[in-house]
Amino acid sequence: MRTIFFSRVEFIYIFAIFILSGLTFRALYMMHGDWKDLVDAAYGVTEGRPHWRAFQNRLLGPYLVLTIDWVLPTYKQSLLAFTAAGLLVQNFVFYLLLRLQGIPRPPALFAACMWSYIFIVLQDYWLYTWDIVDIIVFTLVSYVILFSKEKEWLLLIYLIAILNREIALLIPIFYVIVVLSGVLFGNEKERKKFKNYILLKIPSSIILMIVGIFYTKFSRDFLFIERPFGGMDNINLVIGNHIHILSNIKILFFHNFVSPSIFHTLMVLLSILYLIFIMSKTKNFYINCSIVLYLVIILNIIIFGIINETRMYLPLISIFFLIFFARMMEMGGIGQTGVVTRS
Repeated sequence: MRTIFFSRVEFIYIFAIFILSGLTFRALYMMHGDWKDLVDAAYGVTEGRPHWRAFQNRLLGPYLVLTIDWVLPTYKQSLLAFTAAGLLVQNFVFYLLLRLQGIPRPPALFAACMWSYIFIVLQDYWLYTWDIVDIIVFTLVSYVILFSKEKEWLLLIYLIAILNREIALLIPIFYVIVVLSGVLFGNEKERKKFKNYILLKIPSSIILMIVGIFYTKFSRDFLFIERPFGGMDNINLVIGNHIHILSNIKILFFHNFVSPSIFHTLMVLLSILYLIFIMSKTKNFYINCSIVLYLVIILNIIIFGIINETRMYLPLISIFFLIFFARMMEMGGIGQTGVVTRS
C-alpha cells in the first residue's frame, strides 16, 4: 500500500473534490424534482412494502437513511443527506485510490470530474439508495482486484455489500476467480500464495455466497408484506428477480437504433469492444478479471434489469476508469512511482 503525504497542494485538490461533489449533488437534486417517489421507494423497504419483492433484501441503504432520520426532521431530508454524503465518499475514495497508485493529481481530479459528469448524464427517473452504495462497493471491489495484494478484502466488502443488493453475490465468485487465476497465471510467488488459499479461502467464499443466497431469499419471504399499491408480486417467486432478457435483447439491438436511446446501445457496445481490445493486449490477469466483472454486470443487467434504465450502469463507471488506469500503468504511461510524495 502506497503512502500519501498530504501537502498544501494536495489539500487544494481535495477541496476541489468537495466542490465537485457539491455541484454534482446540486445537479442531481434539480433533476429529480420533489424526490417523493425516491423517498417512497426507500422508505417502503423499511416497512415491508417496497415497489417489488426483489427490493426487500436491499436493506442497507434504506436503513442508513432511517438512521440519519433520527437526527434530521424528515425522511426526505435524510435521503438527501445520504445521497450527498454518498457522492462525496465516492469522489473522495475514487480520487484517493488513484493517488495511492501514483496517478498525478491533475489526471486523478480529471477522472473524478469525468466520473461525476457521466454519473449525471446517466441519470434517469429512478435513483435508489442501493444504487449509491453499489457505486462505492464496486469502486472498492475493482480496486482490490486490480491493485491490492490482499484479495481477502473482497470477502470483507462482501459482508457489507450483501446487505445492500444481491449483485454482491458476484464478489465471492470473483474472489474464487482471482485466486484460481493467480494459481494458473501468476508468477512463482503469487502461485505459491494462492495455492495456500485454495483449501481454506475458496471453501470459505463458497459458504459466504450460500449464506448470502439464503439471506436474500429469507429476507424477501419474511420481511415482504405487499407492494405499496397492493398485490404480492408473486411472479418469479422462486428466483425473486424479474427476467427481462428477451425484451432487453430486442430493445438493445433493434428498438434503440430507431430511438434517442441509441446512446445506451452505443455506450454498452463501444465500452465492451474497448475492453475486449484491452483484454487481447494485456498480460495482467487482474485486468482480465476486472474486465470479466464488467461484462458479467452488463449480462446481469440484460437478464434481470431494464436495459434503458441507466442507473444500473452507474457501478460500471469506476470499474471502467480503474481498468483504463491499470492498463496505462502496465504500459508504463502513468503511475509507476512507488510512493506519492508531497510536492
